[in-house]
Amino acid sequence: MRRGMSSIEILILVLIVGLTGYLLLKESPKTNGIVFVDLERVFNDLGSGQIMGQMVDAEIAKLEAKQKELQLEVSQRLNLIRKSFGESPNETQLQTLAAVKKDGQAKLEKSSMEDRAAIANLRSKLMEDFRNSIKPYAKRIAEQQGAETVMIADRDNLLACPAESLITDQVLKAIREGKQNQSGSPAKE
Repeated sequence: MRRGMSSIEILILVLIVGLTGYLLLKESPKTNGIVFVDLERVFNDLGSGQIMGQMVDAEIAKLEAKQKELQLEVSQRLNLIRKSFGESPNETQLQTLAAVKKDGQAKLEKSSMEDRAAIANLRSKLMEDFRNSIKPYAKRIAEQQGAETVMIADRDNLLACPAESLITDQVLKAIREGKQNQSGSPAKE
C-alpha cells in the first residue's frame, strides 16, 4: 500500500502543471484586461467621414436656404416700411426704420448662431451614433481576447501599447463581415 507520492512524482506533477500553465499563458494574448481601437482609422477605413460629410453638407444647404429666406423677409419688411414713409421720412419714421433694421439684423444673427449650433449638434450626434455602432464589435473582440475594457487609441494621449492590445484590424474585419452578412454582397477590403 502506498502512502503518498514520491518527491519525483510530485516534481513531475509540478512540472506538468507549470508547463501547461505556461503554454496557456503564452498562447493567449496579454492584454492586461484593456484593449484599444483606433477609432479614427476605423472611421476613415469604413468611409464614414464621406458619408457624414454628405449628411452635414445637406443640412448646411437646408439651413442656408432658410437663412436666405429670412434675409429676404427682413429686406422686404424694411422696404415695405420705407415705401410707406414716402420720399422724405421724418425723424420718428427714420428712428422706426433704424429699429426695424436693427431688429432684422438681430434675427439674422440669432438664426445664424442657431444654425451653427445645429450643425455642431448634428456632427456630435453622428459621431456618437458611429461610436455606438462600433461598440458591439469592439466588445466582442475584446471578450475573445479576455479583455474587459475597450478604450480609444488616441494618438495624442496613448504613448505606448503592446501590439496584442490593439484590436483595430479585428474590429474592422468584424464590421465588414457583419455588413457582408447583412447585404449578402462581398465586403470591400
